[in-house]
Amino acid sequence: MWIARTRERLIERAMHAGIARLADTLIAGGGAPLELVLPDGGRIGFGQPARVQLAIRDPEVLTQLANPTLASLAEAYVQGRIDLNGEFLEALPLAEKLAAAGGSSVTQRLTDVL
Repeated sequence: MWIARTRERLIERAMHAGIARLADTLIAGGGAPLELVLPDGGRIGFGQPARVQLAIRDPEVLTQLANPTLASLAEAYVQGRIDLNGEFLEALPLAEKLAAAGGSSVTQRLTDVL
């Protein structure tokens, strides 16, 4: 039991570290008008006033956000694992920025979409 809880805490810290790294990368590049709302109610901004908000409904999405692709973001949205608050057309370029900041190459992003 203790080992399982310790493992869960380590995984949670790793997920938050990955998302924080993603936010730092975007902020260093000028930021993005985006806010993530975490399942626990916490909020992460990306250096600009938010015009788009992604509300994470499924905690498992947090692992995908550490290294997002356009495909993983689209899949999470379609499956109702994240909610989008704001203009959909404004969210599309932000999804591209998230994928690029997460380190996904252009080839990987295109492969995931196709």
